Parts: sequence; C-alpha cells; structure tokens
Amino acid sequence: MIGEPIDLRLRGGLSWALGGFESALSLNHSGDYKNPLSTPATKVASWTTLDLQLSYRLDGRAAADFLKRVTVALDIQNLTDKNPPFVLIPSTPRSPLPVFPVGYDPPNASPLGRFMALQLKKTW
Repeated sequence: MIGEPIDLRLRGGLSWALGGFESALSLNHSGDYKNPLSTPATKVASWTTLDLQLSYRLDGRAAADFLKRVTVALDIQNLTDKNPPFVLIPSTPRSPLPVFPVGYDPPNASPLGRFMALQLKKTW
C-alpha cells in the first residue's frame, strides 16, 4: 500500500579489488505493488537502480610524502539516473499520507536521480 513498506525489496552486489584499486556494483530492486487509493486500484511499477563505488589507495606509490596513505573514492548512486515509478495519490479520506502532488511514493522511492560524491581520505 502507498506510504507503507512494500513486500519485496532486494539489494545485491559484486566487488573486485586489485592492489590499491577497489570497485563495487550494487543492484537495488523494489517490487511492484498496488495503489488501492486510486479507483480502480492501479499498479505501481517495480524500480531497479544501480550504484557504483570506485576507490584507489595510493599507499607508498605516491611521489610526494603528503599523498602517501591517501584514498580517492567516487560513489555514484542511481548510476542510470532512473526516475521513481509514478504514483497518483488522490485526495481521499482513506489516504494515509498528506496529499502532495509529488507523483511518487516517498517511503519507497527517491526522486533524487543520479547522485555523485567524491571523497579524499588520508590515514595517519
């Protein structure tokens, strides 16, 4: 039901490392479900996204001392920039959520789209 946890949510991933390089690819899946707040009840599509993490640890290979033991990492969430499934939340007394014309189910999807973060970490 809209605004409540869905029955099927999966996350799986693969990772690989070689020397100072590490990578990970994660698949996130939310199953489809019914929207009983619309008349007739409509199906909310499933939603699958990919996340990618890449990092490189410089260790002793850095030419300058201040770059030793530095890790550079890139994290990309929703790699393919997939939009959340459309959900129509009509204004009814049965609605468990305040009615906002957002077009998605906030507890079960994110409208952010692709999000990238770059991290620089130094250990002493």
